[in-house]
Amino acid sequence: MSTRTDRNSLKKGLRRAWFYVSNFATYYMPRPVLRFFFRIRTASLSHSQKEMARKRAEYYCRLEHPLRGDLSESVAVRDYKYPFKAKKKFATYFFDLYRSVSLFGSDHRFRYRFGDIEEAVDPTEIVKARWIAPSGQLPAGVIMKLNRVRHFAFVKDPYAFAQKDDVIFFRNVAQKQQPARMLLLHKYFGHPMCDLGRINDDDDGFQMYRRDFVPIDRQLKHKFIICAEGNDVATNLKWVMSSNSIAVMPEPTMESWFMEGKLIPDYHYICVKPDFSDLIEKTSYYAAHPEEAERIVRQAHEWVSQFRNGALEDYTAWLVLDRYFSNITFSNDGI
Repeated sequence: MSTRTDRNSLKKGLRRAWFYVSNFATYYMPRPVLRFFFRIRTASLSHSQKEMARKRAEYYCRLEHPLRGDLSESVAVRDYKYPFKAKKKFATYFFDLYRSVSLFGSDHRFRYRFGDIEEAVDPTEIVKARWIAPSGQLPAGVIMKLNRVRHFAFVKDPYAFAQKDDVIFFRNVAQKQQPARMLLLHKYFGHPMCDLGRINDDDDGFQMYRRDFVPIDRQLKHKFIICAEGNDVATNLKWVMSSNSIAVMPEPTMESWFMEGKLIPDYHYICVKPDFSDLIEKTSYYAAHPEEAERIVRQAHEWVSQFRNGALEDYTAWLVLDRYFSNITFSNDGI
């Protein structure tokens, strides 16, 4: 176990080092050079790919009319600098946004919020995630692909669905302010079909649910993996849908660059009720009907495929910001 742990720690350390080296190299590169490389990188995209990117950009930045924001809440592209002196730097968020805003003119202004989204979002804010609006309403906030190193780490699954254990699996942080995860543990911890546990050590009276962290390569041995929302979106949903396991969750209430709001229940994932009352019934059905389960796996892979083309992702992000800067302005008059 110690050898495995040491190996994983070394890999994480190397990835972290490469992240900072590569991103600071980009950060100190002249912006005209960045724009040149962007044009080269996206030149080979087909008309159909660009049309797909346009539709996605309209989804991420869903504006029906121009908006005006408070100037004091915005920052100009030329002033968007890495916060070396800040205690909480949000480095992954900063560099993900920088690689896109640096393609635009220095006078363009924008507003952003980093981290998990737990409060109301202003329509002019660029965020990682937002609440899914009811039908007929526009959601607040403009989505960009932020913290991609954590949220968009897809997997290569060595196990076919049929080779996996008929087990409902969950390992994640679970806290009092994350009701879906706590409800799951309250109802099914210790159930013979489930292997559930929280990995945090909070002294909150629920230490009985504590279990050791399990790396992704071992989680892949299970057919059904719970993707319950935490502070905002379910982080593990992306890699689970790229695997040969099936994501199991209630209909999402929040969405990110992954467009969770467009996922189809029982088509891209197994949909259970918000209180998880039908969890055993639904997973038992798909365990007994593997052909239907494997169809969901294939359809999940099709969904994930649209996020795997790096050039297309960069072009989509550029379109989102182009739409943002064309429709949102900031002044002392506010909105």
